[in-house]
Amino acid sequence: MTRHKKLGGLGINISRFHNVALLGKLMWDILNFEYKLWVKMLKYIYLGENLVLNVTTRTGSPTWNSIVKTIEHLKDGFQFKLGDGNSSFLV
Repeated sequence: MTRHKKLGGLGINISRFHNVALLGKLMWDILNFEYKLWVKMLKYIYLGENLVLNVTTRTGSPTWNSIVKTIEHLKDGFQFKLGDGNSSFLV
């Protein structure tokens, strides 16, 4: 079902990947747009002075719980990594 139509599938995307991507967008907003009302609210209720990438508590609203569950998946994209200088982008 999730295979591309050209490969005989139905072309249905895997919803988990989309969900993690959307949660990543929420994380981006939490880190970069502190003036948004919903970001202020989440920070006040759940974070206090802590950084969102260091949170381990999983108690709260369903949205907050989802963000916390995906933090480990999202941390990889929010950290600097040193490499050997060789990189490539595949399309």
